[in-house]
Amino acid sequence: MSEERFDRLESMFTQLIGMVGNVISEQRTMKDDIGMLKSDVGSLKGDVHFLKGEVSAIHRRLDSVDERLDRMENFNVHSQETVKYLLDKSAEHDRDIHVLKQRLLKP
Repeated sequence: MSEERFDRLESMFTQLIGMVGNVISEQRTMKDDIGMLKSDVGSLKGDVHFLKGEVSAIHRRLDSVDERLDRMENFNVHSQETVKYLLDKSAEHDRDIHVLKQRLLKP
């Protein structure tokens, strides 16, 4: 082989070694990035688990509020019926009082 061919081969090996070095360096960087991503995903899983608990607590409170609201609405309907009854009775008693007064005050 000629000297020129050896120089060319040496140059090509040097380039190849440099490229392999770059690939290995990029691979290490990617492994570090993957490790950080795994850590972040683990942290996010914990956050999601916590948020699921919070959402469940909110649902329980909403159910409780719905039950209270239903009871209040039922009470309100019953109260309106009671008020109507009392108004009717009051009017009836006013009429009776008026009739009694008329009879007593009649000369």
